Amino acid sequence: MQAPMKMPRRVQATPVGVMVGVMLGLVLTLALAAPAGAFMHCRAWTHLDQGQKHDALLDEVERIVTSNDARKYGSINKVNVRQCLTRRVPEISDQMDGICADKKKASMQALNRELERYIWTCVGRRSR
Repeated sequence: MQAPMKMPRRVQATPVGVMVGVMLGLVLTLALAAPAGAFMHCRAWTHLDQGQKHDALLDEVERIVTSNDARKYGSINKVNVRQCLTRRVPEISDQMDGICADKKKASMQALNRELERYIWTCVGRRSR
């Protein structure tokens, strides 16, 4: 005689399971909605110390110069742009601090626009 076959349990949605699914969907939506090349939010920026801000800007300069994003600036001398932006890191950091201190301006878009302005200055053209 054969042993009776076990039937698989019916999966039921629990409130915790539903919440986890909703949270994962929200995280994925936000991640996909962030613009390519986005720098960071003021909340993250204001939690960095001066050394971390300096390092974050240097990392962003390197990402800008070496990524496909550099193509939007046309034919550029990457070494010169890297050197120009690196020299301006303290100035850029101060500008970022000012933007994040002003609650009306504090946004990721405002930080990105300011960084973009510095990039165009270093590329040798007016900011767009």
